[in-house]
Amino acid sequence: QEAYQECFVHNLKKVLSVLSFNKFIMCSSTAVFSETAGRMINEDSSVIPKNFRQEALLEGERLVRFYAWSNYAIMRLSGLYDNQLPPPDSWEQTNSWANRIHLDDAAQFILAAALPSLKLQEIFCLTDDHPFVPQDIASLFHLRKANHKYFETYSKRISNLKAKSMLRNILMYPSVHQGYSDFLRIN
Repeated sequence: QEAYQECFVHNLKKVLSVLSFNKFIMCSSTAVFSETAGRMINEDSSVIPKNFRQEALLEGERLVRFYAWSNYAIMRLSGLYDNQLPPPDSWEQTNSWANRIHLDDAAQFILAAALPSLKLQEIFCLTDDHPFVPQDIASLFHLRKANHKYFETYSKRISNLKAKSMLRNILMYPSVHQGYSDFLRIN
């Protein structure tokens, strides 16, 4: 809890209040959404903080909007992954909606928002095109049965339409199937 406050509130406020900049880009998280019923959400969906992580992230976002009011982008990233490591074994046990974005696609969105010619005052949800239920696709991957019970607590489906439209980004990995293609079982 202290680390979240230090990083997303205290240190961020110090940086924002002393430095001058033309544009500020903050990496936040889709964890700010408390949705648990599996509904589709986007940047306009309500955020009602229910834990210290959400409170710290939302306070950081408020600070960015206050100090960088004329040119900012808040990037709410879903679960990051790359093709260096396989999906976690816990997918075998996870039976609620999940959202992911490949590290390379997240970087492309952030670079697009950083273009000097683009003036922004926006929040973007950064995720791939296809929310999924890990348990439903775990059999496609080289996974072993997890030894522990793991269930995602935030079941939500996140839309990336605003980010793709405004930042004109085409995903290299539109779903975890493409992003994890090296780990797919070959039949």
